[in-house]
Amino acid sequence: SFDFKDTDMKRLDMEIEKEKVEYMEKSKHLQEQLNELKTEIEALKLKERETALDILHNENSDRGGSSKHNTIKKLTLQSWKSRVAFFEEL
Repeated sequence: SFDFKDTDMKRLDMEIEKEKVEYMEKSKHLQEQLNELKTEIEALKLKERETALDILHNENSDRGGSSKHNTIKKLTLQSWKSRVAFFEEL
């Protein structure tokens, strides 16, 4: 039978704990890499399904293009006099 001393047991316990910590760190790192890859894949899938109109909309949005909502909001913020003057000029 084995005759382990207390020091041998403590050393083994420390080695096991060290291995456990290393395993957990590697596991966490791999999980982060997996999440990054999932995000990249999802972005590529969305890019694949993008239509010409989607691309045009994104370009307009990036350039600060005016949307229907923004135009209506601007018009409602103006006074009625300025709106009347605007339409009289047409």
